[in-house]
Amino acid sequence: RTPFGSTTHLPNPVRQHHVPVEPRSAAPRTQKPPLPNGVRQLRPNGVRQLRPNGVRQLRFTKRTQVSTKRQPTNAIRPLYDQYGADGYYQAHGGEYENPHLSQIEAVLSRNFHRLDCSGGVLDFAAGGGEVSQMLRRLGVNQLAGSDPYTFELYEQKIGLPCARWSFMDVIRNGIPDTYSVIISSFALHLCPLKDLFPLVWNLFQAAPLLLVITPHKRPELETLPGVQLAWEDVVENERGKKVRLKAYRLIEVTAPENH
Repeated sequence: RTPFGSTTHLPNPVRQHHVPVEPRSAAPRTQKPPLPNGVRQLRPNGVRQLRPNGVRQLRFTKRTQVSTKRQPTNAIRPLYDQYGADGYYQAHGGEYENPHLSQIEAVLSRNFHRLDCSGGVLDFAAGGGEVSQMLRRLGVNQLAGSDPYTFELYEQKIGLPCARWSFMDVIRNGIPDTYSVIISSFALHLCPLKDLFPLVWNLFQAAPLLLVITPHKRPELETLPGVQLAWEDVVENERGKKVRLKAYRLIEVTAPENH
C-alpha cells in the first residue's frame, strides 16, 4: 500500500547473478639469498627484536663490563670483606699502598723522641716499607722488616732482606732476634681476637716496647692480661679521619699455652 492508499504491484525482485571473484594472491615475498653454512645473521648489539603484536620502541641495553683498572686504595675495606685479609694480600700484595702515609709519618715523628732505637727496630707486617722509610729519614739505621705477602715489595723499596713471618708463624715459633722496638702499622687489628694474646706475648719476647699504629681504636691490647698502655697519640686529617699510635709494655704474667 502506497501513502496515497492505492496498491502498487512491484515487479518481482531481480536475482543478481553471482560472479565468482578469483582470490587475490599475496604479493610474492622477496627471499633473501641463503647464508653460507656456519654463518649467522648479525644484529646490532643490544637491539631487541620487534614483536608482531604491537611495535615496541627500540632501546639499547647496557652491557656490563668488568673493570680491569687497579682498585683505589680507599676501596681496600670492601675487598677485605669479600676475600679476607689473607686472600686480598695474596692476590694484591705487590700493589699495596697505604692511603694514610702523611698521618702515619706525622704521628710517628711527633713521638720519635720517646723511642730508644739503639737495639734496632723491627717493622712487623711491614707492607711496602713505609714505616721503615720514615724511620730512615728520622735517623734510624738498624732496621729489619717482616711481611709474608709484601716481602718482595719491601726488599725492592728498602733494599734490605725481609722476613716472611705471618701472625701464625710468630705464635708458633716466636721471633729469633731481639730489638729495642717493634712497630706494627695498620696490621694488628686484622689479627683474630683468639690469636691476639699469644701473638702479642711472643712479640714482647723480642722487644720491650710494642708500637701499634692503627686507623681504629682496635686492637685494644690494654685489655689483654699483663699488657700496659704506656701512652697514646692521635692525628686527625681535614676530613676527621684519625690515625692512632699506641705504645705498649708487658707486665710480668704467665705465658699462654702454645697453639
